[in-house]
Amino acid sequence: MNFKRLNIIAFTIAVIIACNSNKKDEPNEAEIIANSNDARLLDDAKNFFQALPTEASSTENEITSAKVALGKTLYFDSRLSKNNSQSCNTCHNLNSYGVDNKPTSAGDL
Repeated sequence: MNFKRLNIIAFTIAVIIACNSNKKDEPNEAEIIANSNDARLLDDAKNFFQALPTEASSTENEITSAKVALGKTLYFDSRLSKNNSQSCNTCHNLNSYGVDNKPTSAGDL
């Protein structure tokens, strides 16, 4: 049995258990403390940081369709790697929002 199939089976079992659970468990003390710490951390972050802009343009360097096309071409171009085998998207796949869920990416080996 392959790993993907085991994950699907485990996920299905978890969903069945969650759906059949009629009892709403009360949060324990550790969960209450964690939730309050998270809320405080979020409030602190809002005081220090502002929302990111939807676009990072400036009057000195305006966004153009040609620049966007060039950026996309370079991002997916494997010729920029040491042995022409991988692009930026190899490790930072846009299908997973550029995140590989590893502490550090392997890079160009």
